[in-house]
Amino acid sequence: MKFIERLKRVLLTVMIILGSAVAYSQEQTDIIDYSDTDEYIIGGVSVSGVRFLDTNALIGLSGLRLNQEVSVPGEAITNAVKKLWEQGLFSDVRISIEKRQGDTIFLDIALQERPRISSIRYNGLKTSESNDLTEKINMPVGSQLTSHQLEKTRRIITDFFVEKGYRNTTVEFIQKDDPDQPNNVLLTVDVNKKERVKIGEITFIGNDNFKGKQLRRKMKNTKKKNMNFFKASKLISTKYDEDKESLYTFYNDNGYKDFKILGDSIYDISENRVGLAIMVDEGDQYFIRDIKWVGNSVYRAEDLNRILNIDKGSVYNKSHFDDRLNGASGAQDAVSTLY
Repeated sequence: MKFIERLKRVLLTVMIILGSAVAYSQEQTDIIDYSDTDEYIIGGVSVSGVRFLDTNALIGLSGLRLNQEVSVPGEAITNAVKKLWEQGLFSDVRISIEKRQGDTIFLDIALQERPRISSIRYNGLKTSESNDLTEKINMPVGSQLTSHQLEKTRRIITDFFVEKGYRNTTVEFIQKDDPDQPNNVLLTVDVNKKERVKIGEITFIGNDNFKGKQLRRKMKNTKKKNMNFFKASKLISTKYDEDKESLYTFYNDNGYKDFKILGDSIYDISENRVGLAIMVDEGDQYFIRDIKWVGNSVYRAEDLNRILNIDKGSVYNKSHFDDRLNGASGAQDAVSTLY
């Protein structure tokens, strides 16, 4: 009888471990079918193998609870392993029966925590860059090192340098066991910014009324320059956003108040040269047909029109209109100065 009990316990442990392997192995594995199951009531759940995490929280997360009826093997225990594994905090998750009293079982959740960081070193960064990124990444010494944290760190670093024109930045992580602290690692982050990517050419799509050369002149920060290796313009996102606003201003001041930039795309010309294609919708050109004033109880409409100094039939120029009305560009005799 004791032999049978021990055999059942061994089989349960094996089945749970194999079930975990089936669910989380990266290799294709045949599904194991257990046709013989037993029904039990959970008399208690313990957690082993953790130093820093709240065991009660982990039990709650597993979904296993006192007096719960479970099948062994069964869905409840499989789901508990899955839920804990999906947290990304553990390198190993196992559930076994610690003891059995009649139809009551006591389970133990054995966890292997992922290593914690005992030191971080960044290679390939200036001091100011390292300080800025350390604050953005927020990965302090003593925190747990997970795959999610590493991918987040990679994304933050690459996005940081893409904004500065380094589109080909690579990030590599080197982990070494800390000989002085078990389950801790010495982390090195190797950053290679490579060369700053520059613009070799700019093209426009949808510009029926203005030549690409005219539009490129308005892009003072993202200019297309000659193909001399040293003279191509740097591609920096913040400057490019300013130049897109310049395009809106140019079109609005030429009567195209519905102008839109539909999108843009970047294509590689060489390792450190890109082409920039900008798709636009110019819309219709507008003219001043009439000017009507509302609420002008102090000044007559003809007096306001004379000060506004915009002729009917002229092309709608947003910047000029705002300047004559509100002094947006510094006009000292704008209509707003009357009030």
